[in-house]
Amino acid sequence: GVMDEVIHYATVEVFPTAIAAFTASPNQVVAPDESVYFVNGSSADVTQWLWNFGDGMLSINPTPVHSYDEPGIYTVSLTVNNAFNCPSSITVENAVEAIAGGFMRFPTAFTPSPGGAPDGTYDPMSYDNDIFHPQHQGIVHYDLRVFNKWGEMIFVSNDPNIGWNGRVNGELARQDVYAWRASATFSDGHSVTKAGDVTLIFH
Repeated sequence: GVMDEVIHYATVEVFPTAIAAFTASPNQVVAPDESVYFVNGSSADVTQWLWNFGDGMLSINPTPVHSYDEPGIYTVSLTVNNAFNCPSSITVENAVEAIAGGFMRFPTAFTPSPGGAPDGTYDPMSYDNDIFHPQHQGIVHYDLRVFNKWGEMIFVSNDPNIGWNGRVNGELARQDVYAWRASATFSDGHSVTKAGDVTLIFH
């Protein structure tokens, strides 16, 4: 009937579990070219991320930017892990809605820069006006052609993210008025063709 007691200290070590959390912004976009920014709100000890965007695409970037090619409502999941191999996941139903449709609008003037992008790429969020390009969303197929006053085609692009940098054969074109014609098919299937003039102006 004698009782005894033994106490062992530090026999079990408990590690923290990585906590997964995120938000999607915006949660409604026009497919295929409007992007969703996934803001990671996971715990500070996270060392690995695995995103499933619901359209078959994955990412291991902690704060990815993703575009949906097709209209639809997408469920997004995030699995995170930490240095102690204690993972967790979160799934957000109907996290993003990609809708069909779109638009295409061109400026009437632009001011090319001698040091501008030689390939005509541009930052759509920038206020610079040194590349002639449309404001656009939802374009699936695209064709832009620019002509001089004699009707000679001096520029063509099949990518709405590549515009005319004001150069012809590698040299800056003269300050003048140029004609353009553009056609586009949007993600909802409708097509448009537009034409107009653009004035090239030097700073």
